[in-house]
Amino acid sequence: MKNRIFSLGAYVCCILLITLIFRESGLVPQLQPVPLWSVAEWFRGSLDSGISIILNILLFVPFGYLLTGLDSRKKLRPILLSFSLSLLIELLQYVTCRGVFDVDDLLTNTLGGLIGEVVFYAFRKAFGLKFAGAAWIRYALVAVGIFGCLLNAKMMADSPGTVYERQFGFTVDEVSLDSGNLHMTGSCALTKGATPPYTLLLKEDTGEEAAFTEDLQREFPLQTELSGDRFTAKAPAISADRKYEICVVFGRRKPIGTRVYLHGDALEYVPGKLPERPLWLPEGAVLKAVNDEHGVHIYQGGSSLIWAISKDIPEGTELICHLSTNEPEKLPESRRAARFDNIGFMADHAASHELASQDGCRIFSMTLPTEYRITSIRTGYAQHGMVQWEENFRP
Repeated sequence: MKNRIFSLGAYVCCILLITLIFRESGLVPQLQPVPLWSVAEWFRGSLDSGISIILNILLFVPFGYLLTGLDSRKKLRPILLSFSLSLLIELLQYVTCRGVFDVDDLLTNTLGGLIGEVVFYAFRKAFGLKFAGAAWIRYALVAVGIFGCLLNAKMMADSPGTVYERQFGFTVDEVSLDSGNLHMTGSCALTKGATPPYTLLLKEDTGEEAAFTEDLQREFPLQTELSGDRFTAKAPAISADRKYEICVVFGRRKPIGTRVYLHGDALEYVPGKLPERPLWLPEGAVLKAVNDEHGVHIYQGGSSLIWAISKDIPEGTELICHLSTNEPEKLPESRRAARFDNIGFMADHAASHELASQDGCRIFSMTLPTEYRITSIRTGYAQHGMVQWEENFRP
């Protein structure tokens, strides 16, 4: 019995690591009260939503199996405890901002616990109680949980950007640099709820090596004055020759990068040295994202995104944009449950989006919605409903 309790406890620890400990804390609590919204997304072609549903179910299958192995006479206990554990996790995710309180997670987790119970009874009927409760099965299930923890940690490390980027909007309206004295105005606000007091700072950009030299980057706190969602920031002795990322410090949190860069008195939106500006690019269009692996440069001019793609586009590729907003009530009705918009087109059938080729690049154009305020854009390639790569930037 002690070994069975130990196995169950070890797997519960794996669940907590995956759903809470390894997750990055966001800025605001998030709630998704609409049941089966993720199923609707799956049916609309979002393979990511389908995979999320399946993983949520599979996560609790071993829990239901191990729980049934403790006392197979109490048939309702695995279902009730699966629901209770899932509810506890969702509440903790909400309170700690380490995820979304999602009704669909409650349903899929509980279903997973039920499936685990059914599998135990099926094994017992087919092979006997001794086989169903064998130690090697328990250890194998715990090993699967440990593997899931490692995989989850790797996915978090490889994930571009942070959860913060979709939780606040940030724009700079005016910037001037006179003899090293910086003066900057703009707005910053959470996409949901009241925006807490914050300050701004500049972090010197070290280009592609920034991720490996973060501790060496020089930080310059800005004198920040707030008025509602508006800010005015000032600082002396800022070099016009260097490039800085503007960061926000909410309360006592660590600085959060905005993906807005200051180079002299000019604003840029990608780290490092900018590539040469194409001659064909419309006046006022600004580089917003770069993916060298796929040869993609994305520019924004007004309400249009312009894709310049120098490498072959895999067949069946969709060019996607996930648009975050602080006005979800203005989204199309089919997108309100998801609380973000999803637009895109297939590269193979994009006659209405593809422009004349330039400098060996295929050029595509996409018009952004203007019915609601866009606070951040997540863009990239998707194939068969699965996102292949993505970049996040500020509109």
